[in-house]
Amino acid sequence: MLADLRRALGLLTILPFCESAAPKIVAIELDSESTRKNAHTHTHVSKSESKLKDAPEFASAPGRAMTYYPLVGAFLGGVLAGINELLDLSGLTNSLPLLAAALILVVWVGLTGGLHLDGWADCCDALFVPVEREKRLEIMKDPRLGGFGATGLVLLLLVKLAALGGVLSMARPSDLLILVAVPAVSRWAAAAAAFAYPLARSGGMGDYFRKGFTWVGLLVATIVAVAAAAPLLWRGIVIWAAVILAFLTLSLLAKSRLGGLTGDVYGAIIEGSETFALMVLCFING
Repeated sequence: MLADLRRALGLLTILPFCESAAPKIVAIELDSESTRKNAHTHTHVSKSESKLKDAPEFASAPGRAMTYYPLVGAFLGGVLAGINELLDLSGLTNSLPLLAAALILVVWVGLTGGLHLDGWADCCDALFVPVEREKRLEIMKDPRLGGFGATGLVLLLLVKLAALGGVLSMARPSDLLILVAVPAVSRWAAAAAAFAYPLARSGGMGDYFRKGFTWVGLLVATIVAVAAAAPLLWRGIVIWAAVILAFLTLSLLAKSRLGGLTGDVYGAIIEGSETFALMVLCFING
């Protein structure tokens, strides 16, 4: 159990004490010209369709780490809430609220290494261009950032920054629990998507990292995510409703245009769910 939790931390964050638990993935049989020129051993890969090999203890069931995705999200949210408290004590939250929100967003992105943003950008590039399915999958493997991806990335960060600023401006101390619940439930959505929807292609990262993820793991992940949102009472229900709506929308869109989901789609679900949930909370509390 602890090993799977460390793997989840290693996969979803850049925390140094988790580095040894992250899988040492080697991409082989690379298909695209750009990846052939830059083949190397690395921890986080999202743009290569490849057959993967790994350390034996991880390769058997890497999907078990998905069980702890909501717990990792809650941990990240706790760090963000702590940083917000420090900024509040310094007076920055009151004097320069936009700057305070921007600093928290920078930490949020930095702790995840921008991994989920990469998936969001790839999905924007692939899902909104008018081409056939196979071409969309090729676009998702391309390491270059296209116009749709750049636009989608900028818009997402702008909306997320504004929504985060709105959440942080709420007066009640209990509102800080939103920073814990939103990342936790959004990472549950990625795990649920991996369990419920088919893959767009076999042999990719999405295929690899969901291997061994069972309904028991999904049940545990659901319990953790519910516990993270429960202290917020009705606002916890709002978070769940917003995340589920975003998760279903993105999953159905990817399935209709790609034939299934990929690792990039899982990342896009996390980012889209977080942003939409924060935005809905602002509308309701505004």
